[in-house]
Amino acid sequence: MKIFHCIKNFFPENSGGTEIYAEALCRGLQSFDIEVAILKPSFEKEPNEYIYHGIRVLQYLETSVPDPELIAGLKAPVGIVNFRKVLLHEKPDAIHFHDVAGSNGITIHHVMAAKELAIPVFTTFHLAGNICMKNTFLYKSKYACNGIIGEHKCSVCMLQNKGLLLGTPELISFAGRKFKRKISLNGPGKWFNYPLYVKNHLSRLRKVDQLSEKMFV
Repeated sequence: MKIFHCIKNFFPENSGGTEIYAEALCRGLQSFDIEVAILKPSFEKEPNEYIYHGIRVLQYLETSVPDPELIAGLKAPVGIVNFRKVLLHEKPDAIHFHDVAGSNGITIHHVMAAKELAIPVFTTFHLAGNICMKNTFLYKSKYACNGIIGEHKCSVCMLQNKGLLLGTPELISFAGRKFKRKISLNGPGKWFNYPLYVKNHLSRLRKVDQLSEKMFV
């Protein structure tokens, strides 16, 4: 059996908690004679395969400078084509995503690509930011949040974090939901995007859950 672990960064360049967890999981699987590999993007550097302490690390080429549409999650990263090529060539029996965020990293488009190739998908959310868009689970930076995602609540919290005056986040959130704007990437209209950002975020989470055999949080 061959299992790929998909992550945005890995050793030796990065050594955060997610990387430590993924490495330990790979070693645990290797003890059961399961073939494992890390699959990660290489940002505008010629991708190469290397071995890190007995773990095979594969890379695919990805842009290092995401444009506003990519940051907003309105399109797939250009490297998704290269990602698919690796999967088609390697034919893993399963793929475990340790990062499903946005921009030019590992995104829902990668999860969908694996599923389209009939590869069983597993996901683990390691960080608060995978659920809470402010990455704190503190409502208005003061109160413990119940973790339930809501367009109004979460958009007000995010807008308040931008330093807007008292009452302004609530007003902007109400207007943004009322007029159901399309996402504006520039200008003052961008503040009204936040309810839509939250709606899209929740939709992506539900989609990842739907595509996954198991989701670990």
